[in-house]
Amino acid sequence: MVKNLSFLSLLSCTLLSSELPATTHEELLALQKNSATKQPVHDKKKPKYEKVNLPSLLERSDILSNGNIWTLVPKNAILYVPQRLQSKVVSAPNGKFVNWQTFLTKNPAWLSTHPVSLKNSSGSDKIDFETFEPVKQRGKIIVAVHNKGPISVTPGTIEMTKTK
Repeated sequence: MVKNLSFLSLLSCTLLSSELPATTHEELLALQKNSATKQPVHDKKKPKYEKVNLPSLLERSDILSNGNIWTLVPKNAILYVPQRLQSKVVSAPNGKFVNWQTFLTKNPAWLSTHPVSLKNSSGSDKIDFETFEPVKQRGKIIVAVHNKGPISVTPGTIEMTKTK
């Protein structure tokens, strides 16, 4: 059996060598040298990243509080604050944090929402006076919402005067 294996190995080498031109040792060394120089060189130094100081969540939000509980809404999500309710928009939280939906359901006497589209939020579509003025007349703090969540609105999106 070993003799048959050797014969097969010899036969396959003979077939391969008859089909392909012979490569010399010097040619193999040249190929090896060329392929080694074409390999990408990896810099072992760590990449340098520039530290970016992003504002904190509190800095990017407005805080609404009723004294006992508070919540966050994005900056520019509060569309209207009546003079008598300005104390509800605070600069520092006090009490227990609750999510937006809980806060809204616990404060219906002074807090209201106004649904806006993404086009309203981006400022490409204006919120007209006739739509917004009746909401303002309720005398509550009005927060812009999209899909029941507070959303910031580009300043100047609400037309404050009648268009007619």
